[in-house]
Amino acid sequence: MSDLKEMFAKREGQEEHADITPEEYKHIHVMQDDLDELSGKNTEKPVERNTEETSIAAGGNPFLGDVSGAGAVSPQELGGPSETNAKTKLRSLKIDRKILIVSGVIVLVILIVAAVFVIVGRSAPPQDVPTGEDLSSKAAVTPTVSESLSTPVDTTEKPFVETGANYLQLNTDSTDTTTDDIVSILDETASKMSVMDTSVPVEFLVRDMNNNPIAFSRFAYLLGLKLPEELLANVNESFSLYFVREPIGVRRALVIQVKDAEKLSATIVKSESSLPASFSALLYGKGVVVSSAQSFRDGSFGTMHTRFSIVSAEAGLSFDHVVLEKRWIIGTSKDSFGSVLGGVLQKISK
Repeated sequence: MSDLKEMFAKREGQEEHADITPEEYKHIHVMQDDLDELSGKNTEKPVERNTEETSIAAGGNPFLGDVSGAGAVSPQELGGPSETNAKTKLRSLKIDRKILIVSGVIVLVILIVAAVFVIVGRSAPPQDVPTGEDLSSKAAVTPTVSESLSTPVDTTEKPFVETGANYLQLNTDSTDTTTDDIVSILDETASKMSVMDTSVPVEFLVRDMNNNPIAFSRFAYLLGLKLPEELLANVNESFSLYFVREPIGVRRALVIQVKDAEKLSATIVKSESSLPASFSALLYGKGVVVSSAQSFRDGSFGTMHTRFSIVSAEAGLSFDHVVLEKRWIIGTSKDSFGSVLGGVLQKISK
C-alpha cells in the first residue's frame, strides 16, 4: 500500500523519471474508478506522456532529426496550434486579396465614367451664361401663359421696316439700267410688301449706288414719265414713295415736295386728265392699262377738298390727289390716299 501511495505522489507532483510506465498505469484500479463506472462516466484512463521523455525520444529519433539544429521538426509540422493559425492567416490573406481586387475594379469603373463625362462635356457646344442683366430683362419681357395663348406670335420676318424709311437703290450710272428694270424693281417691292402683316404705309427713299438721293426730275426721266415741263418746274427734288398693303392688293402713293403750291395747283388743273397715264409706270406698274384722258371728280378728306378719278373699277385703282401746303400727295385708292394723307397731316401738326 505504501508503494502505491508513493507512486501516486510522484505522478501528482510530475516529478522527473517516474517509475510507472503507461502500460502499468492502465492496469491500476482505484475506488474512484468504481464510482465513475456507476455514475456512467468514462473510466478509460488517458495515456499521458512525460514531455521530457518526448523531447528526449524525438532527439534520439533519426527520422525526426535534431531538435536543436537544422532539420528539427517544428510544432507547425506536427499539426499543433501554429498550423491552425497559419491556415487562418492564409484565409485572411485570400479575403483581403479579393477585397483589393473588387475595390480596384470599382475605382477603375469610376475613373472611366468620369473620363466619359469630361470628353462629352468638352465636345458639347458652349452655352452662353446669362448675366444678371439678361435675366432681369428676360423676366421683364417674358409674357405670362395667358398672354402667350391670347396673343398670336408673328414668326414671319418682315422685309421692310414700318417706322422710318426704307431705301430703293438704282444704278443710275449704268447705261444698262432701263425703264423696264426700274419698273420691275418697283413691282418686286410691291410683291414683298404683300407678305407683310401691316396696313400702315411703308416709306421708301430712292438712292443711287453711292446712297445719294435721286431728284424727282431725274427719277421721272429714268422711268420715262411724260410729265409737263411746267409741272416739273414747280416741284422740288425731294420725294417719298409709299407702299400700302390692302386686302385686295398693294397700293402705291407719292408725296412730292413743291416749290410754289399755287403755281403747281394751276398747272395741275391744266393737265389733270392726263396725269394718271403720265404716272402709270410709277404708280400702277406692269399689266395696268390707263386711259390717256381720265375724268375727275371732287372728293373730300374730312373738311379738305380733294380730287379723284377711277382708273380701274375691277382692280380698285384710282388717282386721288391734293396739294397741301408744300406737298403734293397722290394715292392710287381711297384707303391708300387717306392713310398717307393722314400721316402727312400728323407731321404738319407737330
